[in-house]
Amino acid sequence: MSIWNKVLIGLILVVTPAGFIFGARALKTHKYWREIAQKAETNLETARQEIETLQEGSPAGEGARGIRQVKLDLHKMLLDRGRVWRNVSPGNVNAQTGAISVATDLPDPNGIEVQTVLHLFEEQPAEEKGRYLGEFIVTGKANKQLEMQPSYKMTPEEINRIKLSRGPWVLRDVLPVDGQEIFAGLDETTIRAMFPESTVDEYLRHGKKGDDGNIFSREFRDYGVLLTSFHQHRAVLAELLAAAKRDNEYLQAALADAKQQEQFRNSEIDALKTLLAEENRQLDAVTNHLKAVQAKLVELRQGVDQLIEANRQAAGQVAKIHMEVIERIDEDSRRMASY
Repeated sequence: MSIWNKVLIGLILVVTPAGFIFGARALKTHKYWREIAQKAETNLETARQEIETLQEGSPAGEGARGIRQVKLDLHKMLLDRGRVWRNVSPGNVNAQTGAISVATDLPDPNGIEVQTVLHLFEEQPAEEKGRYLGEFIVTGKANKQLEMQPSYKMTPEEINRIKLSRGPWVLRDVLPVDGQEIFAGLDETTIRAMFPESTVDEYLRHGKKGDDGNIFSREFRDYGVLLTSFHQHRAVLAELLAAAKRDNEYLQAALADAKQQEQFRNSEIDALKTLLAEENRQLDAVTNHLKAVQAKLVELRQGVDQLIEANRQAAGQVAKIHMEVIERIDEDSRRMASY
């Protein structure tokens, strides 16, 4: 055996234990990293499932909603709710028309354009008697200031309600949609504080069994339609009221004129009564005079009759005397003729 073979065998004997050691170390390292890789794959799969659950939600029946479902619900909620501007500060209020100026706390641009229709609310919760103040149209804007005119003719009570409201206010471009979900979790005391006695029972009874065993469901309201119908109906009633007031003014004027006519006629009646009394007095005087004249006439007629009778008798005597005179003249004439 040559020296080189011996050296080679020696080197092999020296390197072989080191190879076993490094091989064992490599196997251990490989096992370690393989376990880490397996754990990483398991964690990765778990993370993928969690991501899928977060995106798509839990399987049916488990109740957890995913991001897409939440986004869809949020989109529906925002679509129903519309845009909202909070912390609106009230400004001047026109006591005649109800036109108002407000200021928002958002920088310009605030997303509100001229001719935008907005609904004005008090920012207090409903149980604290936060009220709906009306529908307005934006007529002007400058920086954070907005000028708004009411969409319909406001009553003095509505204008006074706005003047008395100290804010802050909320502007919405969509009226809130009626739904039962917003009342979930509210106790009876809170609900009773939010609604008048005439309607609170239907909110408390919603979803509960009645005496007939049926589940009661209240009637949901479209407040936009109701308010539009209300304003149209109120406009008609206002026109009818104005017409009634005009008719009443005409009637009052006619009544005043009739009273003047009545006073004039009463004056005429009093004058006619005075004249009638004078005429009656004169009539009585004439009647009494007529009676006296008639009595005198009867007396005169009687005297005339007596005078006529006396004249007739006198005429008879005169005729008798005349005949006697004629006979005496005839007799004297015959006597003289005989002489």
